[in-house]
Amino acid sequence: MKNGARLRANNKFMFKPEYATIFIIIFILGLSAFYKPELFTEAVRRSEFFQSIILGLPLIVTVAMGMMMVIITGCIDVSVGSIVGFTGMFVGFLFKFYNAPFWVGVLAAIVVGMMAGAFNGLFISYFGINFLVVTLATMNIWRGLAFVITDGVEIGASYMPEQMSFLILKRPIPGIGIPWLIWIALFFVIIMVFFMKYSHFGREVYAVGGNENAAKLRGINVKKVKFVVFTLTGMFSGIAGLMYGARFGFFSPGDTGNGMELIVIASTVIGGVSISGGRGSVIGVVLGCLLLGTVQTLIPSLSFSSFYNIAIYGLIIIIALIIDRGIKIRQSRGIVAKKGVVGD
Repeated sequence: MKNGARLRANNKFMFKPEYATIFIIIFILGLSAFYKPELFTEAVRRSEFFQSIILGLPLIVTVAMGMMMVIITGCIDVSVGSIVGFTGMFVGFLFKFYNAPFWVGVLAAIVVGMMAGAFNGLFISYFGINFLVVTLATMNIWRGLAFVITDGVEIGASYMPEQMSFLILKRPIPGIGIPWLIWIALFFVIIMVFFMKYSHFGREVYAVGGNENAAKLRGINVKKVKFVVFTLTGMFSGIAGLMYGARFGFFSPGDTGNGMELIVIASTVIGGVSISGGRGSVIGVVLGCLLLGTVQTLIPSLSFSSFYNIAIYGLIIIIALIIDRGIKIRQSRGIVAKKGVVGD
């Protein structure tokens, strides 16, 4: 009985990755305040600092909603940044050369993104090709097509419909300085919380990542699940491509979405999504995005070179893997202890 009570107590206070993410955010902010106090004591600089973090989150969060599902199934999609760039340039092409209205741009971003994701999912799910091989190849395909569409020419804000600036400048709720871009990302987060927790497909995603063979025995169509997950990831990346133009005021074949895959993967795994699949939460991913957004903004604010960002992203992934490994060891010990209690 004592062993059983001790096991229940351990489960009750089981360490969660989200706690580590919150702690790291607080630690980094505290260390930054000690190193450069004026960043937080001066009202103007403090406002600019937090505004920069908040405005940088919608794109990362939107793509991370798809990446979360991909990693939970035990895969990784390194082509998301290129899909962002390709769809962004495609939408910009429609705006510039066809004077397309805003709603056409939104529809095009969703459809083109889904098609790119479905292309990945087709080869991974139904042709059985390794996900890294496929997405590494398509990463170059989508980025190359982004250059081909406009011969490598950037598309500026002057060609965009008026609604694009509304996404970043307009505040739907009077007195609350939060632009549409952030509310849209928050909407996706809320939808994904319910989708992953309460929908039948969401439970299938976790089942596939937890044990693919067991999922097959339960009658889950693993190929279909992976195909849909990659398609939805492409959709989120396509929407982020449109959001990029609203956030920065231009579409560039070389800059739009460049390097976003590393940021999103780092945000997802540091947010508690197991790199081996089967575990993760939407809230944890949002916290991971907040951590990466904070680091991304702090680096130049502390007068460090922006080149440190790439190294830090890699370091964060290593830290997340160590945490993930620790959780697995703790869980396996818990299972062994539980069996011992049952045996007693």
